Amino acid sequence: MNIRTLLKYWIGNRKAILQIAKQPHALWIGLIFVFSAGFAREYDAEDLLHEPWFLFIPLVASIGSSLLLYFVIRFFPSYSKKDGPVNSLRYSSFLALYWMTAPLAWLYAFPVERFFTEGDAVRYNLNLLGIVSIWRVLLITRVISVLCRSSLFAAFCIVMLFADSLALGLIYYTPLPVFNIMGGIHLTDGENLVLSSGLMIGFLGVVTFPIWLITSICFWPPARKDLNQLNTVSQLEEASSTQPMARSLWLFAFASLAIWCFILPLTQPEQQNRRQVERLLRAGKLQEAVAAMSSLKKNDFPPHWDPPPHIGYGERSPSLADVLDATITGKSAPWVQELILKKIMFHFHRYEYEMHRFRSLEYGIDEMSAAQLQRLIDLLESRPEIGPKLAASLMPEIDNILENELEEKEQTGSEKSRSNKNTAWREAIDRLVKLAEQHNSKNASSEENNSEELPITEEADQ
Repeated sequence: MNIRTLLKYWIGNRKAILQIAKQPHALWIGLIFVFSAGFAREYDAEDLLHEPWFLFIPLVASIGSSLLLYFVIRFFPSYSKKDGPVNSLRYSSFLALYWMTAPLAWLYAFPVERFFTEGDAVRYNLNLLGIVSIWRVLLITRVISVLCRSSLFAAFCIVMLFADSLALGLIYYTPLPVFNIMGGIHLTDGENLVLSSGLMIGFLGVVTFPIWLITSICFWPPARKDLNQLNTVSQLEEASSTQPMARSLWLFAFASLAIWCFILPLTQPEQQNRRQVERLLRAGKLQEAVAAMSSLKKNDFPPHWDPPPHIGYGERSPSLADVLDATITGKSAPWVQELILKKIMFHFHRYEYEMHRFRSLEYGIDEMSAAQLQRLIDLLESRPEIGPKLAASLMPEIDNILENELEEKEQTGSEKSRSNKNTAWREAIDRLVKLAEQHNSKNASSEENNSEELPITEEADQ
């Protein structure tokens, strides 16, 4: 067994599958590949120095999923006869073949975030995930077809029944961006892609599950008449003639681990900085978090990094208003202010709905004290290039607050509303409205200039 055997296995070669299944050392080669795939997944996503347990997630997940699939193959209830190679299938051989698919995850190592925008990076990552998933499903289908001597269709049905059930479970328990039922919250391009992909997978999984269940009951395991049509003697002879494990394959496996010694020093400092700031933010140490960010450059953090709170995922802590205030009051770097202001432009709205729990979250301008709001407006007024535009983006939130207060006054017949904001807070709102009007008037004047220039351009063209 050598590297060529591994390459042939990845394209579903029957002889390569049988050789790996009979090779006792294949399990250890596969284990090395699993850890190498773990590095490929997490080298630019997690702080592996302080959280090395992320490297064990692929190992635990592969053992758990392979055991479930193995038991589905062995003990799935069916009206077909349960004799033959299905009962003789050993889990150690199946696990070795399962682990030999781990190198396909090396495709995840391509650093798309460093070459594309956030939305495009998420799109390419999802495409890579789809390629690897389909490749693995087809390869495991071929493995089961060879080892259990079943038709490809029967093996494909049982694999899809398992994969569909697993995907539905992961979709249910994996956090997704909030589902916007009645409007209000803005999602980034990446969050929109993640949400739409999750909803599509969930929908297809529910719709196709009965199909895979019925076909698996009808066609799995293979019947005796199918087994008699195969030349089982020649298959066993091919498997028993497996060559010893070649030294080149051992070297290839260890090299797939050793290469990360040269890559991790380039990416892990970014993840360590990210982890430090996020821990401070979630612990409520906002001033320390802002100071830590400001002591570094933007390039010292991962590309497209979005510090907490992740509003698109329904996170409530830390409060975005408090993070903004800590950024204003602290000696924050310009890039930090820019980053937080962008979050404000996207997420400072009042209502959102989370798909799984259907709960309403409330946050925004209404949560800010008069002092916090005054400091925000001072910052916006000092940034004429972005301040009026950001103030205009906050107008739906302000209009919503004022409308709710007006409704309360009409219902109670009182001049005071429930919020009972003080005079300083309302003065700050007035300043914010005036700042937003600057942006609106600027846009209106630019539109008038464009409309006035249009006839002149047409006459010149004539």
